[in-house]
Amino acid sequence: MPTHTFYTNLISYNETKIVKLPDDISGQLSSRGMNFAEIKIKVKNGLIKDETPLVTLVPLEPDGHKSHWFYIPERLSDQITEDDVLEIELAPIENWPSPSTPDDFLESLTSSNLYEYYQDLTSKAQWEWMRWIQMTNNPDTRKKRITASMDKMHKGMKRPCCFDQTRCTDYSICSNGMLKLTL
Repeated sequence: MPTHTFYTNLISYNETKIVKLPDDISGQLSSRGMNFAEIKIKVKNGLIKDETPLVTLVPLEPDGHKSHWFYIPERLSDQITEDDVLEIELAPIENWPSPSTPDDFLESLTSSNLYEYYQDLTSKAQWEWMRWIQMTNNPDTRKKRITASMDKMHKGMKRPCCFDQTRCTDYSICSNGMLKLTL
């Protein structure tokens, strides 16, 4: 896949710093849903302690508006502000890493004897389960989704059904699956 270069400013939501992809670059990704990319970040007009560009792998989360965004990595977050112009090189990748498994989901997988089943799923399928479970602010809904996940996996399902993958799943910066473009 080709590498894309663009210039942008970060967006801050309280303590969360993100970069929204330009629509034309987002439109060239393989899916309106989640993607992964290797990124290289350089600060063009600011003072940053380390002049070496940060290169890292990031999930590209859908924004619910037919585009994508990603979190500024923590090790760079304190060094940049909304006034800095960032040069981003973005190279989409096909082979995704597996997601971190939250304790409540891991406990259910283990007690339901589904841990090995889940581990045998593709990384993309694992990310879909994680995103569906986290797409709520309500702890009771989360518990119901975990229970439903165990039931669906027992039935042989590899992915959650009826999940709109083009929606943002981080409710700290999204509302109803849509990135809050203004606060």
